Amino acid sequence: MAKVIDAVINLRTPQIVQAFPESSYEQCNAEFTGMPLAEIVSQIDEAGVEKGLLHASDSGHWGRRVPPKAVARAVEKYPQQLMAGAVGVDPYKGMQSVRQLEGYVKEYGFKALHFFPHWLERPPNHAMYYPFYAKCVELDIPVFIQISIPSQNFLKTQTRPEHIDEIAVFFPELRIV
Repeated sequence: MAKVIDAVINLRTPQIVQAFPESSYEQCNAEFTGMPLAEIVSQIDEAGVEKGLLHASDSGHWGRRVPPKAVARAVEKYPQQLMAGAVGVDPYKGMQSVRQLEGYVKEYGFKALHFFPHWLERPPNHAMYYPFYAKCVELDIPVFIQISIPSQNFLKTQTRPEHIDEIAVFFPELRIV
């Protein structure tokens, strides 16, 4: 039987969801108040997923953030089912966030970097991301980049697939997911 790995699990416990700032997005999804960690793991087991990669996302100034430490605690509690997946950092904080990325990889075991360009309001080929791409190459981790038209009508689309070509040219060693 083939092993099943879920590469993107968002940690949305009630504590994390309650810390999100109110926005148009939250008002559209007001009915979702989070799910206890034990229930998330139960659903992973029921679906036959052998390992789930938890992401610690960061939407920059929108304030929607899943703390990397919360992911690390969840992984400690359920190491058979969960592992630290991709971590998001706020690229607007420049080198401070580059150093945070390195710390999250080394301290908590994150396996990748993650960016939501539509939330960050800059296309993924914008120069502000370049130090992060270089750090990914140095750390030998891939970058997950959300490429799609955002489902929220108040977000600008910054996620055209052709932006990836430029990144791949400048960072040929970078693994892009």
